[in-house]
Amino acid sequence: MATIDLRPTDVRQAVGLDAKQIPVPIRTLRPQSETMEIIWDAVRDAGWLSRLHICRAINRKKTPWLIGLIERMVEEGYLIRELRPHLNGAMMYTYEVGEGDSSR
Repeated sequence: MATIDLRPTDVRQAVGLDAKQIPVPIRTLRPQSETMEIIWDAVRDAGWLSRLHICRAINRKKTPWLIGLIERMVEEGYLIRELRPHLNGAMMYTYEVGEGDSSR
């Protein structure tokens, strides 16, 4: 768990801590087109996946942005959305590979 050092700057410098010495992790983002290809590959390999299973397959959280991207792929014809019953009887959206781009 991260902690916040509330000591004054001069005290931190006296004990050898300086903000310039603490590396800040660089977050690398993949291009949206690459994320779409990874989603398409995951769905193709599995046959059909729910939103949650797509997110798990590509090691991402289920966020509104990612759901929007999946829905965009449906609009563009890369994926087909269906409503299927889950094991508990609740309906869930599932996705299959569509006819949008067979060259991938």
